[in-house]
Amino acid sequence: MKQLLLKLVLPLTLLSFAGFTKWWYVLVVDAPDYVMYGFPFIYSCPAFHTSMAYQFFILEFFADILC
Repeated sequence: MKQLLLKLVLPLTLLSFAGFTKWWYVLVVDAPDYVMYGFPFIYSCPAFHTSMAYQFFILEFFADILC
């Protein structure tokens, strides 16, 4: 059972995240417009406080995996 999990389920989960992730175009108040990633919860977006950085939301990412 553990072999099935490692060889089949985990790669299919990661591929589904790459293939079926929704892109949100968000208008942020007092900031430029951003593209955020994730469905049903946003788990990644550019950082608001600095340029050339990304912020990742871990709790939302795990909630997406459970969905």
